[in-house]
Amino acid sequence: MYRQNNKNLRLFIFIFCIISISIISFSVYNLIHFHVVSVNPSISKINIATPFIQINTNHQLSKNIKVTGTSNLIKSYSIRDKQIYIQLNTILEVKKYNLVVTNISDKNGNKIAELNYTFNPTTNGFNTLPADQLKFYLDQQLNYNNKVYSGIYSLLPFTGPNFEYQINYDIEPSGNPLFTVKYNSAKAKQDAINFMNYYKVNSNNSTINYVLTQNI
Repeated sequence: MYRQNNKNLRLFIFIFCIISISIISFSVYNLIHFHVVSVNPSISKINIATPFIQINTNHQLSKNIKVTGTSNLIKSYSIRDKQIYIQLNTILEVKKYNLVVTNISDKNGNKIAELNYTFNPTTNGFNTLPADQLKFYLDQQLNYNNKVYSGIYSLLPFTGPNFEYQINYDIEPSGNPLFTVKYNSAKAKQDAINFMNYYKVNSNNSTINYVLTQNI
């Protein structure tokens, strides 16, 4: 009986050691082997309102990565440590999209094969987006409100004292501010420019359209 118990104990220890070594080996391999950890949101859950896709890896990435895709899908992309951040041009259409990531390498020169994703966005609405993606839209709204209710934005639309010019404000699809200046003379245009310069609005930080008209 004692020998049988001792044999069972040795067998248990042996199996435990094998399992432990396997787990440790897998963990080490998973840590060392350069690979994609996750995609946020998962490709099957991309929504027509999804503002960005994050491809998360386990190594610090190089800057040589290239992202391409279906026309009008990608607004911009960047490398953020171990993450490929792809901002999308929303709202997406209900159709098939393709996203391709190439030249994927880490700081040590390890590479991942080309990533090729195909997806059809769902139409489930904003409330189904992950929390970090909902926060993206909230931050955009807060940024918009800060612009509208401060500085020159709180004064617009603004009309010159003698109705010689008018400045209106809007937002471009890209999210950048758009000012339209209607004026009836060269002097009125310059007065409007001086007014905007006072509030530090210029062509470096905004799009400004000038319209010569007698109907302000």
